[in-house]
Formats: sequence, structure tokens, C-alpha cells
Amino acid sequence: MHTLFLTGATGFIGKALLEKCLATDYRIIVLVRSLQRWKEWKTLQKWKDSSSVIAIEGDLGLPHLGLSNEDWELAMEADTIIHAGGPMDILLHSDQAYSAFMQGAIHIAELASEIHQAHSLKQFIHIVGYKSPVTEEHIQFPERLDQLLQHEAPYEQMKFKADAYIRQQSFQHRFPLSIIHPGVVIGDSITGTTPQLGGLGIVVDAVRKGKMRIVPGGKRHWLPLVHVDYIADFLICLLLEEQHSQLPHMQAYYLLNRPEHTYNIKQLVKQISLELNAPQPILSVPPYVVKYILSTSLGQKLGVPAASIDFIVEQQYPLESVRQIEAKYGIQSTITVNGLQKVIQDLDARLQLQTYV
Repeated sequence: MHTLFLTGATGFIGKALLEKCLATDYRIIVLVRSLQRWKEWKTLQKWKDSSSVIAIEGDLGLPHLGLSNEDWELAMEADTIIHAGGPMDILLHSDQAYSAFMQGAIHIAELASEIHQAHSLKQFIHIVGYKSPVTEEHIQFPERLDQLLQHEAPYEQMKFKADAYIRQQSFQHRFPLSIIHPGVVIGDSITGTTPQLGGLGIVVDAVRKGKMRIVPGGKRHWLPLVHVDYIADFLICLLLEEQHSQLPHMQAYYLLNRPEHTYNIKQLVKQISLELNAPQPILSVPPYVVKYILSTSLGQKLGVPAASIDFIVEQQYPLESVRQIEAKYGIQSTITVNGLQKVIQDLDARLQLQTYV
């Protein structure tokens, strides 16, 4: 039997993945901060059979993951690790971001290297984010990454440094690594359910409050989106590839909406405005101008984080490695009008509820 060690199991991506994993032949060990809260959360899920899931109590920010000796030995039985832990909060302070991402990377990489030394780790899957600039150069010369990230918010800095650290550990200890770069994660393609409000929810909230009359960017700018169920499906495909020993030693995968089905940022804001019957945008300006305005005292009164503008991009991403997996397993990342409408409606309802609570 294959054994998977999963962090972030109760998070947005982790929950969707865990539900898919229940249909596989994997024994699943999940790292949770509280066994009591895990049991309460688990009772709310509609799983037919979760007998393959074993929860162990620990903390990514603690040495040895905060595990007892017995639980560490249990974790050592894993032949696959998926590291999906970490908050989606672009306003994290430096110490919070360091604990959530860098300390987590250090301690989970320690487990990976020990497993690989003991009985060979088949795959380490690290979920990072599409904006990571890390290359092999930064692994060899970390100071260049520090220089590149010096103006980034702590959230981005620590996520990307954690990416570099795990890559460096993969090179050093020779365990295979798959780096997953999802776009801004939105709800299930069928239901649109999006409990994570820190991504597209920021845009929806700004539009519904009439704060998005000026669009940050034009026809060339876009916000990469991806449905959470597609991410889960893709990760299952990687597990199948792993079983057939068909994965490269290190590979990056960018999971986001296909370029031919992409809204530019102006179209996206217009679509949200139409869905919410909110004021339409009247002007487009370069993103750096909007970011500057939002960083001033006047802009801060709008309540839109200046750092959120950084998620709007112009560039395209290398998708060949993703296309190969998609073609082999018959999956595809597509954002449809209907799917986006359901996501917008769900986010709007959650934001309204948050306002009145």
C-alpha cells in the first residue's frame, strides 16, 4: 500500500485533494494542529469511508513538526509528501510569514530527506503559487533571490524563499520534487463554492463596494485563475505518474486558466460588475499606478491591499509539462462563464454574510 503524508488537509486545496485521495489506494497521514478540532471538522464532511486517513497532531512551525517520537516514525512510513500547508493571507507580518512558510519548509524538508535516506521518497509535491520567480540560479546564489525579493511583501518573500529552500534540499538530498504553481484558486467548477476570500474575493469585494471603477491594467493584463477541483485532479494524476515511475527528478507545473479561455483584467472586472449589478469600470491605468495610490493614506481608506495588485500579471507561463499530463489523463483547466458566475455569486454571499456578522 502507498502512504501519503499531507499537510494543509483542512485548507481550501487540501480538502479538495483529500476527498479525491479517499478514492485511491493510498493510506493518508494528515498533519493537524489539533486532533479535537480535526474530529469536529471531519464530522462535518460527507465522506462515505475515511478509514484510510490517519491524523497526527503537530505544527509545521516546530522542530520535527512538533510530532511525538511515535508519530514521527509513523510519518516516516510515507513514500509521498504533499505540502499544501500555509495560510492565504497577503497581509501577514514578517514573523508570521516566516513561521508559516520558511519554518514549515525547513521541517517538512527534514522529514523528506530522512524518508529518502531510509527507504526512498517517491515524490515530494510542493504547492507554491504562480508568482514564484525561483530558478536554479537562486538555489546556487541565494543572495540574488534576496535582492530580487527585497521589495515584496513578507507573505510573498517567505513563500518564495520556502520554494527555493525545498528545491535546494531536493538537489542536496536527491529526493524527487514536483513544484505546483497554481493561479488564484477559485471554487469548484460545478458548485463555485469558494470559502477562501483572500484571492478573487478581494476583487469581488472591491467591485461590490464600488471601489473598482479604475481597473489596474488593460488588455494585456490578466489574473490567472484555477478551479480547486482541477488542482486536485491534477495532483491525483501526478500520484498515478509516480506509481509508474514516470516523473522527472524536478519539474514545475503551472496550473491556471488556459490562455485561449482567459479574461483580461478589464473583462474580468466588467463580468463581476455585471453579475453583481455594480458600477462598471470607467478607466484603465497601469497596475503600478493603482498600487501606488493604494499604498498612500488616501488609498488605504479604500480597504484594498496594495499588495493584491501584484497578482495581476502580463506574462505567459510555460505549460508544456502540464499539457502532457492533461492529454494523458483527459483533464483540462477551463474557466467557463457559468463556472465563474457561480464563484462570484458564492463570494458575494460570503462577503455579505461577513459584513453582517
